[in-house]
Amino acid sequence: MAGTSDAIAGTNQRTILLTRLATAAIQAIALYLLLEASIDRPTWPASHPELFKPLLLISGCVPLIILCGTGQLTGRALAGWAAAAALILAGLGWHDATRGAAPNSPAQEMFWPSWRLLLVTPPLLFVSHVLVTDALMEHRLMPPYRRHFDTAWKIGLQGLLAGAFLAVFWGMLTLGAGLFKLLNVTLFVELLQKRWFAIPATTLALAAAIHATDVQPALIRGTRTMVVTLFAWLLPLLALILLGFLACLPILSLAPLWGTHFAAGLLLAAAALMVALINAAYQDGSTERPAVQQWAARLGALELLPLVGLAAWALGLRVGQYGWTTDRVLAAAAILVAAVHALGYTAAVFGRPWMQRLERTNEATAWLAVAVALALFSPLADPGRLMVADQLARLSRGDVTPEHLDYRALRFDGAKWGQAALADLAAAPETASRAQAAIALRARNGGQQQTPDGRAAHIDVFPPDRTLPPQMLADGAPWLTALPYYSCLTPNNPNHCQARFVRLSPEQEEMILLITAPQAFLLAPDANGKWRVRGELAGKLHCLDLAKALATGDLTTAPHGQPDIVVGATRYSITPPRGGDCPKS
Repeated sequence: MAGTSDAIAGTNQRTILLTRLATAAIQAIALYLLLEASIDRPTWPASHPELFKPLLLISGCVPLIILCGTGQLTGRALAGWAAAAALILAGLGWHDATRGAAPNSPAQEMFWPSWRLLLVTPPLLFVSHVLVTDALMEHRLMPPYRRHFDTAWKIGLQGLLAGAFLAVFWGMLTLGAGLFKLLNVTLFVELLQKRWFAIPATTLALAAAIHATDVQPALIRGTRTMVVTLFAWLLPLLALILLGFLACLPILSLAPLWGTHFAAGLLLAAAALMVALINAAYQDGSTERPAVQQWAARLGALELLPLVGLAAWALGLRVGQYGWTTDRVLAAAAILVAAVHALGYTAAVFGRPWMQRLERTNEATAWLAVAVALALFSPLADPGRLMVADQLARLSRGDVTPEHLDYRALRFDGAKWGQAALADLAAAPETASRAQAAIALRARNGGQQQTPDGRAAHIDVFPPDRTLPPQMLADGAPWLTALPYYSCLTPNNPNHCQARFVRLSPEQEEMILLITAPQAFLLAPDANGKWRVRGELAGKLHCLDLAKALATGDLTTAPHGQPDIVVGATRYSITPPRGGDCPKS
């Protein structure tokens, strides 16, 4: 197949290697500077997330485009694609920084890109690079499917092999440092911990690995043939499993399926696996496949429609009951892409030659997936905006009462749209108290009981004749942000917290020892009367003796077995290891 890559094939390999190494070096410098600005005490540009996030995404992703595109595209084409990708990544990072997301806890650093954006960026970059690279090489928007197949598998296997190379590379460095440490030579251990060494070593090793696999095309083709041939034989097994599952649906009740609360995700995972195995059997369409794989591919393609339909049904039930959330918006986007796959593959079953129509289906869904991802992570279809609009509409229609509106979701999932909605709700009499309580929350899982009386009802106080100070239970008390994700103050949790008034020494003030399961805190008020965490208990908190001691008052104090260590101005306490067996009485 003639293309731009043929003209580049004779390019001096030394020039290509030097280009890749230079790209890796520039990437290392950029990442080092960005990480230095964000570690410990954030400085510029980490102090400006709207700048830091785009720079981090560009520094992490654009060099990968150059590493993979060098030797495939001309310099002008590669520069244009890299510039376009940088603009898109900058836009995604800027929106992520300016959408006004609330931190899940006061300690969360908001200059890092959100985990959802970090999760979707690699597959978005991979699919986009394949589509754009092939279009540029073939000088047309819809290149032959065989070109897509070759490029996608080449880049995918290069990534896997480069990842394995990096793992072995760092394993060898760690082994070498450990060997020298046996001789009391700690220089190499300290060297591996330095960012100025670790970051360039990683980027340069990655560039070398990509170059090594790029100049050995036979290695890629051989590995690709082995992998797709192996996995294609799993297609008949999966087709039979899904056939049995679908055959049981008319006979058995669907209630157990809906009762799992994750049916849509599981069904979509099954559909995605089926699509992958069908493509492993089809490959680029140039090879005749065994009859059993052909029939399994036809059967699997027909099974996609009911699988995706059931996933849409499951999602629709949850949306009908509780409305849209950010997770359900993302699930709907995945179902949309899966539905196009299912329709296209069903049409391919009845086409000739065998399953050929899936080629255009794959290309169309690839472009659709890119467009959907860009819409979801931009103002166009931000899940937070869509969720807030739907929840407010449900409230206005009476589908949900003010008591059952999810104010916490508006606070922590609705971004700036949720904050604006809470401000409006705080001005309405019927929603004011709950909206104000949600606005006062500083942590998603802090202060799980939203009223002081609710918190008091979930805490058993010892001695029984004492009561907890009202300031401790007040909304916005700082100690509430330290609560673990699933504590005794979580709504509908049958377990109670335990609180004991204690005085660690005669000269110290009285504090409260609070067991929240699975953590224990020492609480005391500050100079302004705000109750804060003064310390956290370390030890065997799972032992029953602790709970009994709180109830009976069988508590004593003992000095530290080991002195504290002071490094500079920081004090470190030596505590016994956690876990293990409980002491025998």
